[in-house]
Amino acid sequence: MHSQIEEAIVIYCIIDDVLKALKHKDDIRAIFSDAKILFIAIIAMLYYGGNYTKAIKFCMDLLKKKISLSRFIRRLKKLDNLYFSIFNLVIKLIKQKIPLSQVENFIEASKNDVIGLYLLSLNLEGKILYGDRAYNDYFAEDALKECDNVKLEVIRKKNSKRFDYYKQRLVAYFRKTVETAGSILTMNFPKKIHAVTLDGFIRKIYYFVLSFNINYLIKLTYN
Repeated sequence: MHSQIEEAIVIYCIIDDVLKALKHKDDIRAIFSDAKILFIAIIAMLYYGGNYTKAIKFCMDLLKKKISLSRFIRRLKKLDNLYFSIFNLVIKLIKQKIPLSQVENFIEASKNDVIGLYLLSLNLEGKILYGDRAYNDYFAEDALKECDNVKLEVIRKKNSKRFDYYKQRLVAYFRKTVETAGSILTMNFPKKIHAVTLDGFIRKIYYFVLSFNINYLIKLTYN
C-alpha cells in the first residue's frame, strides 16, 4: 500500500465484495449502505483505536456522504447477526483456520479465572481445552470430562497429584502458541477500549479481530 487512503479503498472493496458473495441485500430505504457502515467500523479499529467519531470523519471525505454517530451505531447493531458470516468468509480467503468463539459471559477482572470457566458456554465436545495455572480445578476438570466430553489440560505445579512431566511440556507448548496469537491480535488494541455498554464493548472486540484479519488479507495479497 502506498498510502492510508489507498489502503482504505482496498478495505472497502473487500467488504463490499464479501457482502456480495454472501448475497447480502441492503434495506431499500437505506441511504447509507451496510458496506459503508462496516467500512467505518473497520477503519475505526485499524486507524483510530476504536474511535467511531474519528473514523466517521475520515470516511466522510472518501464516501462523500454524511452519517451521525448515533445513526451509525444503530445501523452497526443491526449487522451483528452478519458478523460471523463475514468473518468466516474472510478466514476462508486467508486460507487459515482461526477459531473465534462467541463470548457470552464477562466477569469482573477482580474475580478468579475459574469463575469465568464455570460461566463460559462451551461447544467443544470431544476437544481439548488448554489453560494456564489459574485453571487448576479438579472439580471443573472432572465435570467437563463427564458432562461435555471436554478434556481440560492445564499447567500444573510439580506437587500436583495429576502432574505429568511429558504432558506438561505439551500443554506448555500449546499455551505458548495461544498466548502468541493473542499478543498478535491485541497488538493494535488501544490501552483502553471506550464503550458505554457491555454490548458495545464486545462489538468493538469483534471488529478489532475482523479488522486484524482483513488487514492480514491485504498484506498477503499486496506484499
